Amino acid sequence: MKKEFLMKDTSGRGYTRFLDEDEISETFKDTQCVDDISIIDELLYLDLGDKFDLDAWCLDGEWSATIIIRTK
Repeated sequence: MKKEFLMKDTSGRGYTRFLDEDEISETFKDTQCVDDISIIDELLYLDLGDKFDLDAWCLDGEWSATIIIRTK
C-alpha cells in the first residue's frame, strides 16, 4: 500500500493537495534543506498522523507556511 500525504498551507490561503510517495519524490527532488537533510527521506519516514513543517526545514521560500501530514 502506497503512503499518502496532505500538503496544507497554514497561512490561511486555504491551499491543500494530496500527494503519494512518487509525487513527494518528484515535488521535493530539488529542494534545499537545513543541515543537508533529505526532505524526501524525512517525509517518507513519517508515521500516520505525523506532521512535518516545511517552513522550518526548507531554505526555499516556496514552502513557507506549509506542512505535510501523513494520511495513509
